[in-house]
Amino acid sequence: MKRFGLIGHPISHSLSPKLFRDAHSGCPDIYDLIETPSFEEAFSIFQERYDAVNVTAPFKAEAFAASDIQSTTSSILAASNLLVKEDGKIKAYNTDVEGVMKCIWKGFGKQTVKSSALVIGCGGAGKAAALACLNLGLHTIITNRTADAVADTIEQFAKFRREVPEMISYKDMVKAVSFSQIIIYTIPESIEPLTKFDLEGKMVIEANYLNPSFTPQMLKKTTLYLDGKEWLMAQAEATWKYLPISSY
Repeated sequence: MKRFGLIGHPISHSLSPKLFRDAHSGCPDIYDLIETPSFEEAFSIFQERYDAVNVTAPFKAEAFAASDIQSTTSSILAASNLLVKEDGKIKAYNTDVEGVMKCIWKGFGKQTVKSSALVIGCGGAGKAAALACLNLGLHTIITNRTADAVADTIEQFAKFRREVPEMISYKDMVKAVSFSQIIIYTIPESIEPLTKFDLEGKMVIEANYLNPSFTPQMLKKTTLYLDGKEWLMAQAEATWKYLPISSY
């Protein structure tokens, strides 16, 4: 029997254990919530008792720093949402990127997408979304309340790749929506500019599944909307292939 879990704070609301059990019915492995505000405590529990853990806010950067080996994707983001024990070492992965790519494929298929994507927010989810869009060859634009966070992200990306996101000011967000085919919203609450978005004929992907900011009234009949639960499910599916799940 293998032991998996999720670290972060707060996480009592998380759907991750249910998703794991539903997808692996009959598997003897367990999936726990390891909730503590201390990363050091959570990491120690992982080291002592678990084979792998998913990582959510606010621990992704600390998880990356604490790992022994880092995947390329986690290195570009300087953040990890998955730690796995492999050959006596702890390897850091980031499957948030693949999760976003899966969501975009759902709307566009796997062909090269010659479109523009606007990522709103530059936290962990926003950075992962921006990298996913770049990986798909999209013209990627990113905006955030704090411009310095975007500048730091672009500088970090540039260490690893030639293509980096374009930064726009927060006040130009509505204008950017007008010429972007894909809108990826990663801010955990609603913001005033949302009421001015014209989403007709666009694809909207939202990270938050607890309190969505996009209401049915805001979404047009021609809008393809993927909520946070779809994002979470896509990320979970990407995660499972790295876990040493028991045969069943």
